[in-house]
Amino acid sequence: LVDSEDNIYILGYPFFDDGGSSGHHPYVNQVNRQIVAGRIVSISSGYSHVILLDSDGKVYGIGDSSSGQLGCTNSFLKQLTHIDILPKISLISAGHEHSACVDYPEGNLWVLGDVFRPEEDKEDHYTADTMRTAVTLIPG
Repeated sequence: LVDSEDNIYILGYPFFDDGGSSGHHPYVNQVNRQIVAGRIVSISSGYSHVILLDSDGKVYGIGDSSSGQLGCTNSFLKQLTHIDILPKISLISAGHEHSACVDYPEGNLWVLGDVFRPEEDKEDHYTADTMRTAVTLIPG
């Protein structure tokens, strides 16, 4: 959530860097807004991560990144962090264990994290290729 003063709040069940949840107690966490350079224009949440897009085209993330969905191999980002491997972005969408972003003005699709179907065996799928994949969008 973003309030009228541009403060950012995340609601949900917290996950910690040990991979376990804190139990079944919902929480509200105010995120350090000062790291975001521009005005927040979009927010998307995955299963246990959140990504934000600012007016400068920068993407930020917080939460679980064990599948590379926040552009790093750290298992958990406790603080909002700029995802600096991405170019200027115009659209974002977070999925279960991945994040998808469209860059501007080229229109390339960047997919970070595990893009395999849940019913597939996930063993050994967390490679550099699944953590940062660029696919050129084909114009309609």
